Amino acid sequence: MGWGKLWLMPDFGSDDYHRRLRDLQREAARSGKEIDQDEQIERLRADNRELKLYLAGLMQLLVNKGTLSQPDVEELVRLVERAEAEARRMAEAENTSPDLEAIAAAAREGRQKS
Repeated sequence: MGWGKLWLMPDFGSDDYHRRLRDLQREAARSGKEIDQDEQIERLRADNRELKLYLAGLMQLLVNKGTLSQPDVEELVRLVERAEAEARRMAEAENTSPDLEAIAAAAREGRQKS
Protein backbone atom coordinates (compact mmCIF):
# COMPACT_ATOMS: atom_id res chain seq x y z
CA MET A 1 0.00 0.00 0.00
CA GLY A 2 1.41 3.39 -0.98
CA TRP A 3 1.58 6.14 1.61
CA GLY A 4 -0.89 8.26 -0.33
CA LYS A 5 -3.58 5.66 0.24
CA LEU A 6 -3.24 6.23 3.97
CA TRP A 7 -4.82 9.67 3.46
CA LEU A 8 -7.92 8.04 2.05
CA MET A 9 -8.52 5.87 5.11
CA PRO A 10 -11.51 6.92 7.19
CA ASP A 11 -9.53 6.42 10.40
CA PHE A 12 -6.88 9.01 9.49
CA GLY A 13 -5.10 9.99 12.73
CA SER A 14 -6.34 7.05 14.83
CA ASP A 15 -4.10 4.61 16.70
CA ASP A 16 -4.76 1.97 14.05
CA TYR A 17 -3.73 4.44 11.36
CA HIS A 18 -0.46 5.19 13.18
CA ARG A 19 0.20 1.47 13.63
CA ARG A 20 -0.25 0.90 9.88
CA LEU A 21 1.98 3.88 9.14
CA ARG A 22 4.74 2.48 11.40
CA ASP A 23 4.39 -0.92 9.68
CA LEU A 24 4.76 0.78 6.31
CA GLN A 25 7.85 2.66 7.52
CA ARG A 26 9.41 -0.57 8.84
CA GLU A 27 8.68 -2.33 5.56
CA ALA A 28 10.32 0.51 3.65
CA ALA A 29 13.39 0.37 5.93
CA ARG A 30 13.70 -3.40 5.47
CA SER A 31 13.29 -3.23 1.72
CA GLY A 32 16.00 -0.57 1.51
CA LYS A 33 18.53 -3.05 2.88
CA GLU A 34 17.54 -5.74 0.43
CA ILE A 35 17.88 -3.82 -2.83
CA ASP A 36 20.84 -2.26 -4.52
CA GLN A 37 21.57 1.44 -4.75
CA ASP A 38 20.36 1.83 -8.36
CA GLU A 39 16.97 0.38 -7.44
CA GLN A 40 16.76 2.64 -4.41
CA ILE A 41 17.48 5.69 -6.56
CA GLU A 42 14.83 4.67 -9.08
CA ARG A 43 12.30 4.15 -6.29
CA LEU A 44 13.13 7.57 -4.90
CA ARG A 45 12.60 9.10 -8.33
CA ALA A 46 9.25 7.34 -8.67
CA ASP A 47 8.25 8.47 -5.16
CA ASN A 48 9.30 12.01 -6.04
CA ARG A 49 7.11 11.97 -9.16
CA GLU A 50 4.20 10.64 -7.08
CA LEU A 51 4.71 13.37 -4.47
CA LYS A 52 4.67 16.03 -7.18
CA LEU A 53 1.35 14.67 -8.43
CA TYR A 54 -0.11 14.67 -4.91
CA LEU A 55 1.10 18.22 -4.37
CA ALA A 56 -0.36 19.41 -7.67
CA GLY A 57 -3.66 17.75 -6.84
CA LEU A 58 -3.71 19.24 -3.36
CA MET A 59 -2.96 22.72 -4.66
CA GLN A 60 -5.68 22.40 -7.31
CA LEU A 61 -8.15 21.30 -4.65
CA LEU A 62 -7.21 24.27 -2.45
CA VAL A 63 -7.60 26.68 -5.37
CA ASN A 64 -10.97 25.14 -6.34
CA LYS A 65 -12.24 25.50 -2.76
CA GLY A 66 -11.06 29.10 -2.57
CA THR A 67 -8.58 28.36 0.23
CA LEU A 68 -5.61 29.22 -1.96
CA SER A 69 -5.77 32.05 -4.50
CA GLN A 70 -4.05 32.15 -7.86
CA PRO A 71 -1.69 34.91 -6.63
CA ASP A 72 -0.77 32.65 -3.69
CA VAL A 73 0.11 29.84 -6.11
CA GLU A 74 2.16 32.23 -8.24
CA GLU A 75 4.05 33.43 -5.15
CA LEU A 76 4.72 29.83 -4.10
CA VAL A 77 6.08 29.06 -7.58
CA ARG A 78 8.39 32.08 -7.37
CA LEU A 79 9.64 30.98 -3.93
CA VAL A 80 10.33 27.44 -5.16
CA GLU A 81 12.11 28.71 -8.27
CA ARG A 82 14.30 31.00 -6.15
CA ALA A 83 15.02 28.17 -3.73
CA GLU A 84 16.03 25.90 -6.61
CA ALA A 85 18.29 28.60 -8.08
CA GLU A 86 19.86 29.15 -4.67
CA ALA A 87 20.34 25.40 -4.26
CA ARG A 88 22.14 25.19 -7.60
CA ARG A 89 24.32 28.16 -6.69
CA MET A 90 25.18 26.68 -3.29
CA ALA A 91 25.93 23.27 -4.82
CA GLU A 92 28.47 24.89 -7.09
CA ALA A 93 29.94 27.11 -4.38
CA GLU A 94 30.17 24.97 -1.25
CA ASN A 95 30.17 21.49 0.13
CA THR A 96 27.11 22.06 2.32
CA SER A 97 23.66 20.65 1.74
CA PRO A 98 22.07 22.75 -1.02
CA ASP A 99 18.60 21.56 -0.07
CA LEU A 100 18.96 22.77 3.50
CA GLU A 101 20.47 26.06 2.37
CA ALA A 102 17.64 26.60 -0.14
CA ILE A 103 15.00 25.84 2.49
CA ALA A 104 16.66 28.21 4.94
CA ALA A 105 16.88 30.96 2.31
CA ALA A 106 13.21 30.53 1.35
CA ALA A 107 12.21 30.62 5.02
CA ARG A 108 14.22 33.80 5.61
CA GLU A 109 12.65 35.42 2.58
CA GLY A 110 9.17 34.37 3.66
CA ARG A 111 9.71 35.87 7.12
CA GLN A 112 10.88 39.15 5.63
CA LYS A 113 7.71 39.46 3.54
CA SER A 114 5.32 38.78 6.42
